[in-house]
Amino acid sequence: MGMAPSEPVGSMDHFSRVRAWLSAISMATEKLDFAAAVTGNSALYIYLGNGDGTFRRTAAYDLPNAFSPVVADFNGDGKLDLVVDTTTDGLQILIGNGDGTFQSPRTIVQRRPKETGLGCGYGVPFVVNDFNGDGKMDLAYCSLAYAQIGVVLGNGDGTFKKPVYYHAGTNYSTWAFTAGDFNSDDKTDFVVWYYTFDPHYKPFFAILKGDGDGTFQHETTVKFPDTFEELGIVPGDFNSDGLLDFVMLPTAGVRVYIQKSVALMQRSQ
Repeated sequence: MGMAPSEPVGSMDHFSRVRAWLSAISMATEKLDFAAAVTGNSALYIYLGNGDGTFRRTAAYDLPNAFSPVVADFNGDGKLDLVVDTTTDGLQILIGNGDGTFQSPRTIVQRRPKETGLGCGYGVPFVVNDFNGDGKMDLAYCSLAYAQIGVVLGNGDGTFKKPVYYHAGTNYSTWAFTAGDFNSDDKTDFVVWYYTFDPHYKPFFAILKGDGDGTFQHETTVKFPDTFEELGIVPGDFNSDGLLDFVMLPTAGVRVYIQKSVALMQRSQ
């Protein structure tokens, strides 16, 4: 079973973006907390929830130009950890103590020469998933500088294997990506939106099919019925038919694409 995007089935007024990256987590209680890395500040802030919609700041960690925190249990101790990007030291992991505090940051991916940060410009720059099915959390990130998706497989103890890179998007335009089983084979894939000027503006949507062992195939372009410019891609089964759909967040509005029950992911001619 494959997937072909249909016409958008819904839209709504867009929301303004704030220059802060948030990650909602429950660190110590059943009340939701969040971590915030504000662009331009050299710190990661932890706010614990009071359960009534208010929060209190309990900790701050010195991380130069930190942004894009993501949360998961990367060492299998039942406590949530944080991974955050920095423009100077690359990807950093902070192991959680389970009480809303974290251990000192440790580098898991070094920034390469052309990279001023790990991100693709639009959308969420990190995806947490078990890409090889071993029950350990892995991490994928995008590199605008090299037009690549990087994948680091987790060892289950808070450490990671060396990154493996896959071509995606372009290195002169911002782009967006996400992960999910988009061809219904029980293996996690990547989908990517990007654009080129050849010589005019031309958007592309592509899939990198997963092999189920933490590796991915070359990107395959997918035809779309319309022209679009996206700020992010969010997957989900939005019509409860068991097939993975996705929402795309353009510069104005929201587009919902429903997967069709036909042979999908046809290569563009």
